[in-house]
Amino acid sequence: MKDLALGLLNLEPLLIREVEAVEFIERVTSVASRPASEAASVAELLSAGSVEPYVRGSTLVVPFVGVVGSDFSPLEKMLGGFDVNEFADTLESRASAPGIKRVVLDFNSPGGTVGGVEEAAEVVRNLAKEKKVISYVAPGRMAASAAYWVASQATEVVVAPSAKVGSIGALVSWVDRTKQLEQLGLRVEVLRAGKHKAGFVPGTTVSDEEKEIMQAAINEVHSRFKTAVKSVRKGVAAESMEGQVFTGREAVAKGLATGTANSLNALLSKFEKVSR
Repeated sequence: MKDLALGLLNLEPLLIREVEAVEFIERVTSVASRPASEAASVAELLSAGSVEPYVRGSTLVVPFVGVVGSDFSPLEKMLGGFDVNEFADTLESRASAPGIKRVVLDFNSPGGTVGGVEEAAEVVRNLAKEKKVISYVAPGRMAASAAYWVASQATEVVVAPSAKVGSIGALVSWVDRTKQLEQLGLRVEVLRAGKHKAGFVPGTTVSDEEKEIMQAAINEVHSRFKTAVKSVRKGVAAESMEGQVFTGREAVAKGLATGTANSLNALLSKFEKVSR
């Protein structure tokens, strides 16, 4: 969660909408602040519904579900955090098992932090050179931003018509509270060594130069994101990689996805028929 919190404090770009990051942080904080016995009961209830990777026939199914980050605590993972580093480790350790002919990545994620995403995407891309990897997004679910970066690197991206896909971009947001503090008779003062060391400190005004530095960082992440998508999904036009979220049907038409399936079960059943 610390990476999300840092991102919201404007120290690094994020690959998720601010509202979804805030909701996750507030959910974790709410449970963590409860008495230990009560928090444990909530965590136990939530963990009962978690889904682990599983094998169906000759297909390894790996869920990619939740707000993306790294080094999440067990509680944070139970409350909707998805550790992208653990995901990469799972693929590397289980996809090579005897009898596994293909891998299906089952997505439902709004995105998250930048850290670990590019590396996980590379694991997917490398695995797709050895065997078929299919990213799937079920009805009403999404693979957005950080999640789509990873999903796009598969051999195929299959989506339900009502799925949500895309959001190729990065962002940083902040609230300028200088006037609010001024009205309260307060002023934030900062001593620094290095003129950009205290950039984006809450309660201070962000200079144009600091905005330019942050914009350059956001642009750099966005550029890497687009390059990764285009390296595999070659039919995606530049105008479709400006932060929009598309329905499954739109994603297929614009090259972000390769086909549709109404359910994960339908997709897996298709593979079972092919294997016979």
